[in-house]
Amino acid sequence: MRKSLYLFIVIAILFSSCASRKKTLYLQGTNADSTQVYNNVDSTYKLQIGDILYIRVLSLNKEINDVFNVGSTTTSINMYNNVSSLYVNGFSLNDSGMISLPILGDIKLTGKSVYEARREVQRILNEYIKDGIADVKLISYRFTVLGEVRRPGVYVNYSDKLSIFEAIGRAGDINEFGNKTKIVIVRPTPTGSETYKFNITDNDILTSNYYYVRPNDIIYIEPLKYKAWKLNTLNVTLFLTSVSTLILVLNFIK
Repeated sequence: MRKSLYLFIVIAILFSSCASRKKTLYLQGTNADSTQVYNNVDSTYKLQIGDILYIRVLSLNKEINDVFNVGSTTTSINMYNNVSSLYVNGFSLNDSGMISLPILGDIKLTGKSVYEARREVQRILNEYIKDGIADVKLISYRFTVLGEVRRPGVYVNYSDKLSIFEAIGRAGDINEFGNKTKIVIVRPTPTGSETYKFNITDNDILTSNYYYVRPNDIIYIEPLKYKAWKLNTLNVTLFLTSVSTLILVLNFIK
């Protein structure tokens, strides 16, 4: 009985420390000795109500710059070093989908890409000055990663595109308890929030609408089923060891 109990303890510990290799690999359909091309879905983001834009007019004439831009050059430099300043000094799309700019007035930008928004601001700017350049950037590009990652939290993206792999990488990658076959994205849209569950070990993610992360996406990585068992391994081991010790004591007494 004693030997059987020890064997059971060893097997329980080994089983609790093992995870299927299939659940730890990304993109399992990719062959090591071949090249495969996947066409990513167009990731162009269309501006929505509540988005915040950084907009600045650039000109060789300093007086013109001061007239069109909010704040001085020093304020602008400090904005780049302070994320909160970018939000405070940025231009938010109101409930009508418009921004209000000094001199240029109200401009409707919802439904446009950042590139299209830049062209629209530039078009209106050209009516006032000849050598001005409109610089437009989306600064409310935040995304959230929750669940089984090493550094869950809210992150800010400063590039035009961000893949699901880059987003997970920003959060320190999926930890040993994360289930790569069950990842959920919650995506806000003008008509409500969409949810999508996908398998990041499958190559189909490369051609999915959710391959690129969009502003305000929430990414949630579900835990593996064995996580609860793994976390309770120490307690189970202590319990079995106590039972084994009790049996030894009883046998000794007899």
